[in-house]
Amino acid sequence: MIFHPPSWLPAITEDLSTAGTVGDFALHGLPSTASEPAVDEPITLVSAVTQKTKTNRQLAEDVEALATGLAHDLQWSPNEPARGGKVIAVLSENTVDYLTYCWATHRLRGTCLLLHASTSPAENAKHMKHSHCNILILSPALVESGRAVAAALGEADLRVYLTEPVPTGIYPTSTENNGNGNDNPKTIDELLDLGKALGPLPALNWSPTEAQYRVAYLCATSGTSGAQVIRIKPPSLEDTLADLKDLISIEASAFDPQRHYH
Repeated sequence: MIFHPPSWLPAITEDLSTAGTVGDFALHGLPSTASEPAVDEPITLVSAVTQKTKTNRQLAEDVEALATGLAHDLQWSPNEPARGGKVIAVLSENTVDYLTYCWATHRLRGTCLLLHASTSPAENAKHMKHSHCNILILSPALVESGRAVAAALGEADLRVYLTEPVPTGIYPTSTENNGNGNDNPKTIDELLDLGKALGPLPALNWSPTEAQYRVAYLCATSGTSGAQVIRIKPPSLEDTLADLKDLISIEASAFDPQRHYH
């Protein structure tokens, strides 16, 4: 299914392949008109469940703080490759913070592996394994599924970050991997606090053509028409998909996070 913008919207006259990451484009606009979100801007996101709200400015600040916290905890740098690649899986319901997890990953030149809550732990573990991913952002509502994924992976070095705190011992992990002095993995709030206390990250050294091949998302199909496969979604879809009749599907086992995809 192809979605088209309303006819009353102005045409985009610039080449989106040079716009940088998804988060940069959504929060700051095109490079020629980029600006910081206004302090008094209206609320952008509202949770229907918790009533939590977030403005574009708060979202931008959280993206930068979480990226900084993740970089420190994982020993990553935005402009340097990481051993094993930079793929972070997200297993969470849709919340006002979901974009923060994804865009902070992109800020570090990473790729998001988006996992379905309705998918079996064995299938999600397969997606993580084939994507060379050993980092999982996990919602407390899906802790049991996350634990089953970890068990299916059988990897002691799986690093888990919880989107919200859970009672101590609900998700036991090694001190080496949680580093926060209790029996549970670190939370996103802890990473945000860490990021706010540290100095700014280096700016992304983003080449003019990088958005044409840098992978932003790995998205599993629903599986209703057969075995699940991973679909590559680059940060800039405008030019990449212009000449394609259908989005190309690849088997998850074919993805290499160290390789450039065109």
